[in-house]
Amino acid sequence: MRVLDNRQNIHRQLAMAEACIEQLDEQLQQARRLSGLGLAWSLTAHEVNNLLAPMTSFAQLALQYPEDSELNKKALEKVVMMGQRAGLILEKIMELASGRQFEEERVDVNALLDDVLQCMGRDFGKDGIELVRDCPPGTTVQADGLMLGQALMNLILNARRAMLGKGGTLMLAARPTHEGLMIAVSDTGCGMTPEVAAQVFEPFFSGSGKKVGHEGNGLGLLFCKQIIEAHHGRIEVESQLGTGTTFRIQLPND
Repeated sequence: MRVLDNRQNIHRQLAMAEACIEQLDEQLQQARRLSGLGLAWSLTAHEVNNLLAPMTSFAQLALQYPEDSELNKKALEKVVMMGQRAGLILEKIMELASGRQFEEERVDVNALLDDVLQCMGRDFGKDGIELVRDCPPGTTVQADGLMLGQALMNLILNARRAMLGKGGTLMLAARPTHEGLMIAVSDTGCGMTPEVAAQVFEPFFSGSGKKVGHEGNGLGLLFCKQIIEAHHGRIEVESQLGTGTTFRIQLPND
């Protein structure tokens, strides 16, 4: 009888342990969902903020010259266009967070770069930065143009930030490879140590006290990595302290 009671007691304890494990697993899954949602909103805020700066600049330009109707029209058109772009980016980031695939199409890379640079509304020459493009006419890739463009915008902003104060050269290049298409964003800025370069794609790694240049909130490069991987591609970094940095994106082309 005592053996039977012990066995029943063990079964009850096992049942209680299994119930506890199930409850903890459910809590863990919920925490993961909330964590993913929080990161998605952080990425959204980061990307919308990238568009707010040029939007504000164009709006200020219109206010500065109220008598110039043609200038006002162009400036307000830019503000509306970037506001719409921000809304689309928000939708697509939430789609990415929920595991949905992007709707890809054949994208002209030169036209994409034109769109990104126009959205940024920056005169690199005023920062002492020479912009060089090396992308043959007719170069295309299968991608979501909006999100790939936003990833490139982050890389270009990083490159500009690395050269502020001393100037340099920003190179945008694209070349077909046996895998598909390679896009490179290079700068001759401050560069990074190997230790920092190994961590740049980690969430919320801003490099404070470690990273020389390339300051930020640690989300831009994570965003780039997630976008490129959602396109079944990869992104790599090569950097040398005091010399510069190159980010290479490899995308399939089918």
